[in-house]
Amino acid sequence: GLRNMLNNPNGSGSSLRDLLSSEGGGAEFVQIVALCDGDAGENVALEVISTMQAVISNSHAAAATFEKVIGYDTFMEAIQCARGVNTMSEALFGAFMSLIVDDTYDRENVASSNVALRNSGALRTLLQLFNTLEVIEELRILLFTSVKHLLSTSVTSKATANSAGALDFFLGWYTDAEAHRESLLEVIRLCSSFSMSTKQVRYIFQLLKSDEVSSRDHLKLIQLLQHSAKREGPSTFFDFTGPGCGIHVNKQLTLPVRNGYTICMWFRIEKFPEAGNPVSLFSLLVGNGNGILGELNTDKLTLGIRGAAGTTDTASLAATIEENKWTFLSLVHLPGRLSQPVVKLFMGSTLMDQAKLRYPVKSAESISYCRIASVTFDTSVQNPLLKVCPFFGQLGSTYILDDALSPPAISMIYALGPEYVGRFKSTESHTEKVLAAVSMNAIEGRETREYLAEHIVLVMNAVTLAGRATQYGETDGNQTDHDYSLIGGAKVCVTKSVKDVIHCLGGVQVILPILS
Repeated sequence: GLRNMLNNPNGSGSSLRDLLSSEGGGAEFVQIVALCDGDAGENVALEVISTMQAVISNSHAAAATFEKVIGYDTFMEAIQCARGVNTMSEALFGAFMSLIVDDTYDRENVASSNVALRNSGALRTLLQLFNTLEVIEELRILLFTSVKHLLSTSVTSKATANSAGALDFFLGWYTDAEAHRESLLEVIRLCSSFSMSTKQVRYIFQLLKSDEVSSRDHLKLIQLLQHSAKREGPSTFFDFTGPGCGIHVNKQLTLPVRNGYTICMWFRIEKFPEAGNPVSLFSLLVGNGNGILGELNTDKLTLGIRGAAGTTDTASLAATIEENKWTFLSLVHLPGRLSQPVVKLFMGSTLMDQAKLRYPVKSAESISYCRIASVTFDTSVQNPLLKVCPFFGQLGSTYILDDALSPPAISMIYALGPEYVGRFKSTESHTEKVLAAVSMNAIEGRETREYLAEHIVLVMNAVTLAGRATQYGETDGNQTDHDYSLIGGAKVCVTKSVKDVIHCLGGVQVILPILS
């Protein structure tokens, strides 16, 4: 009955989840888990897992309340209390996988583009059960096959596995996995390409020194390290996993009518909607709701100017947006003093398209509502019959500047790369390294850098938020006393590359004795 209410298509389930996760609402979580008493049996345990999935599904608040009131360690103990320590069944495996992917799991839907590892606590619990319970080989192979596919198709899956500490489990199973070592090695390779700790690199070094694995396996482990050292995109970024995620700017922004403005961002779309619906990219609105919104499709960026009567002007700028690839996009809006305002779209350092588009604000107006990668209005600016879909992917450094940047200035930001998180200050010596890439001399480079620093209105990057979380104990970024904050289930992902870890351990001189 409760699951039917939570999964009601009329939307009442969201209100019920909010009620269950409200202050004092944790008692319901306790009552559900308490059904797993000593003689409840596996069927009751499966019902409890399915009910808990329905309660926390697509609800960041409900999931946080569950972890605070119950926690996954207690949840695992309750499940084991109900079913005992018998051999893991396929039904139990399937129930936990459904909880992990926040969807109905079966062997077929793993190949669906919309399925990803999402619940790190549930994934860690399942891996702990694989260590605790006896598991038949068929289920172990099914785990490796399912996880391997999900890791290969989604950065969100890799981030979830990293949060769950999955690589520690997989490395621990490696020496005993003679029958399915190839599949396990592929899972390890996918996890390590996302992030690898010093402890994990040292463990592989120990395997390379030991006789527990063959010389052929030694070679594959070396190739694994080599592959994991190669990466693209930033090492720290924002991850948006579904509805409600995004970044909310907490301060007013001024986009001067005289100078224009520029938005630059590094992003990665994991998957566009199969039906062809647009994905929300940004919204900049004044107090009365007027302003500009941006939507992405695979072949264009569509901009819409909102007025009192809704969308009053639109422009579609042609560009190819590839899935699963880090992209640098710059939008330059010139006010046009003697002619109509023009908007230009750059991909990388290349001008892709331009079009006439009304300026979004008047001289006395300020942007009071700014969101990045978050749905503001349900309907598309290009077609009111189309629904705007959430941004499912990752976001790197994002800049808003109060001037219409020149192509050389955009080229400099692009040449600095996705790892750059600075503000173009004169003390940042590595800025000079990009001069050759943008065909500037030292004087031009210094002037461009000073120009960029002068016109920055807002810089958003995950490194700043991650540092803030470390310093102040913040975990979700939902604070309002800073320039911007995360909303929904958006999170910061901090990764470590094998290359950096090996450098910290001593560099090449540490590896050479092992190879010899």
